[in-house]
Amino acid sequence: MSGEGPVQVLVVHVWLHRREVEHLEIYETIAGLVRAAEAEGSTVCATDGRVLYGTRWDEDGQLVYVPCGGVLAALRRRWDVAHVHMILPHVHLLLAVALRLRGTRVVLTPMSMLGNDFASGSWFRTRAPAFRRFKPYGVRVLRVAWRAVTTAYVVQSREEALQARLPVGRCSFVPLPAPRTALADALVDDVSAGLPGGADGPLAFVSRLDSWRKGIDRICGWLDACADVLPRPAVVLYAADEGQPRPSRLGPLHDEGLLHWDQDSRGAALVAELLRSRAVVLLSRWDGQPRVLREAALLGLPTISTRSSHFEEVVRALGSGVIVDDADDPAQVQAAFEAVATQRRDPAAARKLFARESVGRSVLLALRAVAQGRPESTVDHYTATRWTEVPG
Repeated sequence: MSGEGPVQVLVVHVWLHRREVEHLEIYETIAGLVRAAEAEGSTVCATDGRVLYGTRWDEDGQLVYVPCGGVLAALRRRWDVAHVHMILPHVHLLLAVALRLRGTRVVLTPMSMLGNDFASGSWFRTRAPAFRRFKPYGVRVLRVAWRAVTTAYVVQSREEALQARLPVGRCSFVPLPAPRTALADALVDDVSAGLPGGADGPLAFVSRLDSWRKGIDRICGWLDACADVLPRPAVVLYAADEGQPRPSRLGPLHDEGLLHWDQDSRGAALVAELLRSRAVVLLSRWDGQPRVLREAALLGLPTISTRSSHFEEVVRALGSGVIVDDADDPAQVQAAFEAVATQRRDPAAARKLFARESVGRSVLLALRAVAQGRPESTVDHYTATRWTEVPG
């Protein structure tokens, strides 16, 4: 990136100061972008639509936002490119239009599910009935308006681009960085101690017990269909009983020994349990790039997932894991179960792929291409060699 000149970047994202799990990935992405920008003299500021913030680092190395004006100050300044994280499409659209009128090029990150929500109209599901009747027309107008102001896109996978109905030729492919969660923090020291194998262990599922979206019913269907050839247990669910909808088959499968439900393991204890697993499985019908799959990769565990998890590029880059085309077919799930037993476990590669600094560098490269009027110059973080150069 050196020698191509610094750029002035404005990041647009609501709830910049929140540190809840749902916002950690965006926080880490922006932090990596700021660090990469500092290394070459570029400037990154941020706005939540109300306040303009500069950035600094605290004594713990965490990114801190420093108020330096209102949203009008953000509009008065000249930016080479604005990077919009689409949480609230209508709010961000107004700001994006204003920036475009000022000559700023706009890059949109639709963020998987939200992009699909917006493109298909499901973002309007919770609105009043009278507004829902307007939905098809409102979505069409918003989509056309976004296309008019957006120069290029940063997405996690080609599947995301497809779901959000984006032109793939104008998309850069960059994963979300590893989030700082309790599990991610707990695994850092454990991985360096070595990996105990786990080829003969069960699959592990670590997520909400959502029977449809997370595909728990698909796991149950596979266990039922292949019970005669499966070990006991074949699957361990690590999930608290939080009242999520779940298949009635969980109880009988537990009684048969095919499935074990662990509601208590957390933190380092959960890491120790996961390291005995052969893989982590998430047969999602609809998802973002799941946090649990990134944490599994950081442990060196291969993953069994679907294209709807937006993890296909990650599986290809790491050289381990299986993407199931039809997760409703027990035979395909069984084939994936058998395949992962022989796959390598390489947590160091995953650390480099999901490193904050590495992801931030890719984002900056994509933003600078747009700022220089080269929106067709896409970045593919998964096939680039630079992420392998980041210290593990």
